[in-house]
Amino acid sequence: MAGRKRHTPEQIIRKLRQGDELAATGADVEEIARQPDVSVPTLYNWRKQYGGMKADDAKEFKELKNENAQLKKLLAEAELEKAALKEIAKGNSEPDRQTKRRDDAPRNDGALTAFRLQGRRATAIDPTQPAYEEHPGRSGRGSAEVVARLGQSQCT
Repeated sequence: MAGRKRHTPEQIIRKLRQGDELAATGADVEEIARQPDVSVPTLYNWRKQYGGMKADDAKEFKELKNENAQLKKLLAEAELEKAALKEIAKGNSEPDRQTKRRDDAPRNDGALTAFRLQGRRATAIDPTQPAYEEHPGRSGRGSAEVVARLGQSQCT
């Protein structure tokens, strides 16, 4: 099938117009299909798809089809992202899902490895380190000292 050729919508419409002119002179369908070198079923398919179109309409039709395909692709990506965000939001609402312990993954020293979910990634947590770092000016001990001093100053 090396001789097979794809026709542009403009070429198809031009060949259909030529076929209409031949049909007006009284030619039969085989003769009309033979003139532009296409088969009779192809001619019928073209007539069904591009029947009343002009060349400009065909070009616009092709552009709209391409734009529609792009929009469908964008919509599919947005739906996937939306589903992923719902899954993440659902996961964040459960407290036991924030940190997962894997009993089957012992570290070299025999300690269990914990994982914290951050977005779509799970990061390993070192169980020997504190869960958070205290701010130097906001330690719990300093607050107790301030409260004690305030209590003493009001008593005197």
